[in-house]
Amino acid sequence: MANYYLAVCTNGHLIDSEKAEDVSVQQIKIDEPVTSQQVINPDYAAPYAYCPNCGGEVRTTCPDCHHHIQTEYNGPPYPGKDSIPSYCHGCGESHPWTSTVEAQKQRDGDFIDIDDSKIDGQFYPALVYEINLCYKTKADHAVLVLNRKLIESLTIDILRATNGMEAVDLWFDTENSITLPLSTLIENLKSQREEIKKYGPTLDEAFFRAVEKLKYRGDASAHSVEEHPLRGDLKEQSELATTVAKILFRLRTEAKTAHRK
Repeated sequence: MANYYLAVCTNGHLIDSEKAEDVSVQQIKIDEPVTSQQVINPDYAAPYAYCPNCGGEVRTTCPDCHHHIQTEYNGPPYPGKDSIPSYCHGCGESHPWTSTVEAQKQRDGDFIDIDDSKIDGQFYPALVYEINLCYKTKADHAVLVLNRKLIESLTIDILRATNGMEAVDLWFDTENSITLPLSTLIENLKSQREEIKKYGPTLDEAFFRAVEKLKYRGDASAHSVEEHPLRGDLKEQSELATTVAKILFRLRTEAKTAHRK
């Protein structure tokens, strides 16, 4: 593993890299009781003062401790952008481009495009917010797992609101004191379609196919079965999740309102 010095602009563009052993060095003794040496590298300089890509200032040292920006790398031919460190090896402070790079990692938009201010209570607005936050920060497996949790929770609420506690077996295993599996909850929701349709949109086969797709992706992500979701695929999941969530939220609201009267 070789040690490289890097020149990086303040916006995180890699300008240059050079092996430390190839840089002309000057050794200065440290005034300590034991004999030791500190290697400094005054001769390493970037080929540009400003980035040719964005115009940002090019740095070769940490602005806080002036330690050289460096990384360990073992591969042909030279370190790439993935080798740029976020923090200084000398003092531990974050480099100037860290906040810029982190901001660029953010994804625009929401996974579930719904106005959570219109959702009553605290649990569901917080859950929708968490799903969308994970989506923005590209924690994609967490998005799919949490969305599965949203579907499960809404299904239980709808079954409870439309049937009452006397039908608790529709969503709860009283013998073992656990919630029924989501697959069973979905089947029970299907069996209650005639009762449920009076409260809102009809739960047709297209709806249940969408629910099954989202359930499968949530299961796969929870058990590390699938690879990192592709951008186009995640967009499709987002559209399905938004449609399913809007239908389930509407049914939940209408059913709860009807049974309060």
